[in-house]
Amino acid sequence: MSKSVSIVTDFHTHLLPDEDCSGRPEISAELVSAMAAAGVQNIALTPHFYPQSNKNVDDFLARRNARIEALMAAISPDVKEKLCFVPGAEVLLCQNLEKLDGLSKLCFEGTSTILIEMPDLPWGTSLMDTLCEIKNSLGLDVIIAHVDRYGKKNAEMLIAKGFKVQVNSDNTASLSMRGTITSWAKDGYVYALGSDKHVHSSKSSVIYKEFPKAAAVLSKFADEINARSLKLIGK
Repeated sequence: MSKSVSIVTDFHTHLLPDEDCSGRPEISAELVSAMAAAGVQNIALTPHFYPQSNKNVDDFLARRNARIEALMAAISPDVKEKLCFVPGAEVLLCQNLEKLDGLSKLCFEGTSTILIEMPDLPWGTSLMDTLCEIKNSLGLDVIIAHVDRYGKKNAEMLIAKGFKVQVNSDNTASLSMRGTITSWAKDGYVYALGSDKHVHSSKSSVIYKEFPKAAAVLSKFADEINARSLKLIGK
């Protein structure tokens, strides 16, 4: 029997076959089936975009779309009809990223929402200026990926600057972080929950337990988080 998670959008995944991982389409499809069985309704497809190695946005998107086609071909029709897939990318922030030709094409399809991954600490002033340029000058709706990874002080600095944030399910479900993340959700700062799930060749890749656990932790705030996530992906 299918379960029903309180938060229905997995906002951050790396499940595309042969992209960010070594998984075959069949393994990715098995994970998608587990997500549908848990009650997830929307899956964001967010492969890594590294500006240093991906110089051409259009080439990256062509490869991503080919991976999506391979995934769709492997998913059974009864599972596919339960789900909405939202193409996007997880874009690593670097200095002068706002000048990258075609940056807006990396937003979630049909939106101005861009998922940004922060680089290794420390973050200098010029890097933060770049982040603000993407938000303010380019007018993109920036959401910070897995803000829980950067430490409470840095996360709350980003929140204070007005950036929307996504939290990862593993930290949300953990005893060490759930109090902090729940506090952020209570204050209305959490816009999305993501599994950040990577698919590999092993069967452990298809285990999907942390997202339902995290959704249960945040269930009191699920209506608000669902509404924010859906707006960000244009649903």
